[in-house]
Amino acid sequence: MGNYLSRVTGAARPSERDAAGGTAVEATGVSTTTATGKTAGITDGATDVNNATGKTYSPEMLEAMALDPPFALDFCGLVPDPDGLYEDYVPDPRIKESLLTPEEKTKFSELLDQIFSPDSILGVRYWFDPNDVVEIATKVIPYLESEPMLIEDLPYDITIVGDLHGQLYDLDLVLKAEEKNGKKGWENMKFLFLGDYVDRGRQSLEIVMALFCLKMLYPDQIFLLRGNHEFLSTNSRYGFSLDFMDRYVDEECTGIYFKVNEAFCYLSVAAIVDYANVHFSRKAGTTTTSTKQSQPFGQKIRGLPYKSGDSYFCAHAGISTHAFTRRHLLAIKKPIIDSREDMLIHDIVWSEFAPGLKGSAFNAKRKTSILYGIEELSFALYNMNCTTLFCGHKVMQYGFEIGAGLCVNVFTATGVTDACNDGAVAIIDANGHVSFRILVCSPERRELVKKLRARDAGVDHDVVESDSETIYEEMTISNRDDSYLEIVMALFCLKMLHPDQIFLLRGNHEFVSCNDGAMAVIDSEGAVSLDIFECNPKRVEWVKKLRAIDAGVDHIVDPVQEETVYEEDVDDEE
Repeated sequence: MGNYLSRVTGAARPSERDAAGGTAVEATGVSTTTATGKTAGITDGATDVNNATGKTYSPEMLEAMALDPPFALDFCGLVPDPDGLYEDYVPDPRIKESLLTPEEKTKFSELLDQIFSPDSILGVRYWFDPNDVVEIATKVIPYLESEPMLIEDLPYDITIVGDLHGQLYDLDLVLKAEEKNGKKGWENMKFLFLGDYVDRGRQSLEIVMALFCLKMLYPDQIFLLRGNHEFLSTNSRYGFSLDFMDRYVDEECTGIYFKVNEAFCYLSVAAIVDYANVHFSRKAGTTTTSTKQSQPFGQKIRGLPYKSGDSYFCAHAGISTHAFTRRHLLAIKKPIIDSREDMLIHDIVWSEFAPGLKGSAFNAKRKTSILYGIEELSFALYNMNCTTLFCGHKVMQYGFEIGAGLCVNVFTATGVTDACNDGAVAIIDANGHVSFRILVCSPERRELVKKLRARDAGVDHDVVESDSETIYEEMTISNRDDSYLEIVMALFCLKMLHPDQIFLLRGNHEFVSCNDGAMAVIDSEGAVSLDIFECNPKRVEWVKKLRAIDAGVDHIVDPVQEETVYEEDVDDEE
């Protein structure tokens, strides 16, 4: 084992975790402290790994290295084709230069100017010609398809952007922060986006069209990863499909919506930012100082003391416990339509880091994928020959969070929660040092977005009361006490105004409180009266027993449960 360790540690580039311990990161008056841990050595005979190699490893990393057979083997402990008959799959090189004609470059550049116009940034939705949407979604596919499922050749000097969720305003802030010398932000800096571009926000289509145009114009500057919301099974339920319905007629809506989702099927799911990919345009050993001026809602703060030589694994959600190696990821061919086609892909876009967990467990909150702890993350990073995970997927109050010095969560969209969360991006400079730019939530902006959402939904209210279930998210009749009366009155008015157009059928929904039912009777003169049906508690209990029988259980486990046991078994996808 000692010989093996001395052989592989020259290739591995783990960071000094003790240096990260206790480091405070100031963000708008709040500090986030990385986990403090003492470095322990594993002795093989008389050789101490830390002393022998001259490098410092975390206890979890040393534990991973000490496994027999070593966890770093890229074949999950199996003997790789002992007869030597196989050949490694070598993907074609990714497209690094734009293939667009001069006319197309001009057209898409002008479209970018329209998307990022002052009116659009204020919240006015841009109307895209359906033919342009189809053209962009079609032409971007070769660029995305040319990139392997795991992009391995990203250098330092890159900005990592977390979830945007349809908030064009935040994307504009991120890009403008890198503008200098009369050049756009995407011309000065490489950007790696971690997915979740759509759903929840009002301008999902603007973000997708902007990023696709940028990818075609600057394929070696913009890198797009796939999140769980870039799958049809998710974005058909959480707002993206409604974004199309609001803009286009039925004949156009379906076709272009599916075309954009087809392009999503060619997105990569992970990338590695590595010191080995740096092209030394600066003198070696020099320390560069940022000259960026502070932007509105864009404070830059110091970050982690990671050093030159670290490798960062980047994905939307995290890792998988299923064959999590570079070899397996590179072997997965595009397109991927459903994340469940491969559990490796599914976990990378759905899993979640839980620092206090030992091993891994089913993610009961999301009802899919896994939670993974520090040990699993250490093993996974060692498998990938990386030192740190950068991921999104989870809302943080201050835009970012550092877990155990191994996991950096970045969430860029601001004002998603009722507490008006900040957003953040991670900046890896040319020397591998990590800092964060905070996008401070603007309460005024958040209130404006609420008003725009209410207007989009045709609701005569200035403010939407809660963002946990936004009014555009699901077009279903709510059964909450604060909205049923409005729905009933609206339907009755429509029935009276257009009696030959509106027809209301009777339904039945039992509440825990044994609610009464009602039926409206419209007489020949148009007067409306209500017939009340009082709830029968015995009938409610009898129905519960029948539901239990239908579901094949002895009883209803939770009688206060709002979702009945016979309803469709779908994921509570967030």
